[in-house]
Amino acid sequence: MPRITVLLATPNTALFDRVAALLADRPEVRLIPQRIDDGRVIPTVRRELPNVLLVDGTSFGHRGLRFIQRVAALELPTRALLLHSEPTEFRLAHVLRCGGSGCLSSNCGGFDLIRAIQVVHQGELWASRKALADALRELRVPVDVVCTEESEPALSRREREIAGWMRKGMTNKEIGRVLGISDMTVKTHAHNIFHKLEVSGRRLLGASPLLQS
Repeated sequence: MPRITVLLATPNTALFDRVAALLADRPEVRLIPQRIDDGRVIPTVRRELPNVLLVDGTSFGHRGLRFIQRVAALELPTRALLLHSEPTEFRLAHVLRCGGSGCLSSNCGGFDLIRAIQVVHQGELWASRKALADALRELRVPVDVVCTEESEPALSRREREIAGWMRKGMTNKEIGRVLGISDMTVKTHAHNIFHKLEVSGRRLLGASPLLQS
């Protein structure tokens, strides 16, 4: 069986050395032996045509997502995985929207790294356990319709809970700690709340009739 070729885009020498050590002597995977900084990511992908591109999202920040998006736009047989120190469900969603195949902890062990590479090479998606747990936690929250009329937008029970905390002046980070979710997840909920209630910010939440009950 042909080996899976992997290209790691990172300016971080320590991360490159760590990934190289994890993939060393693995007959099913070959890491292209060069550390790729941001200016050479796309040209190197075009030249090497790796099966899997690992992008260091911690070091590159939003540029990492742009690399993934640009690689997807090339319509090459290259699958992209984001490596990040905090592979949350929010970050996973952004990776998938950009055409990537998943998000993986940059601190993962060799087994998870190899498995993730194999899975996305086969055309499937990969997510860390934490990201999946956060997403499932959200899915387990039952929807509580609180509309007075069918034409009015419905807030879920979680959205009403978050709106209540916001009305009390709590920040996204504080709400996240109380509910056991990330502050980015709280931010996403807040955006949905403002959209459904047709308000422009927290200070207008108290005036919404949907939050008076």
